[in-house]
Amino acid sequence: MGRWVVMPTYNECENIPPLLREIFLVVPDVEVLVVDDKSPDDTADVVLLCSQPIRVCICMFATERGGLAALTSIHSRGLLPLKGLKP
Repeated sequence: MGRWVVMPTYNECENIPPLLREIFLVVPDVEVLVVDDKSPDDTADVVLLCSQPIRVCICMFATERGGLAALTSIHSRGLLPLKGLKP
């Protein structure tokens, strides 16, 4: 089972590209799950543009959930076990 970084985001379009570069520089074999809480700044689109095949997944919500609710929601919906992640 590979290593994963789970990253909740909200309005992070400017920070995502350098952050992903740093993550892959430090841990080259990691995969990233970005959980976007309906960012109005197009964070999800930026993630899709700078993602590397298979190494970055994005979970986007249709409505803003706020704070930790987005991350809790992916766990309660079973997405973490589906990807082989542990809570």
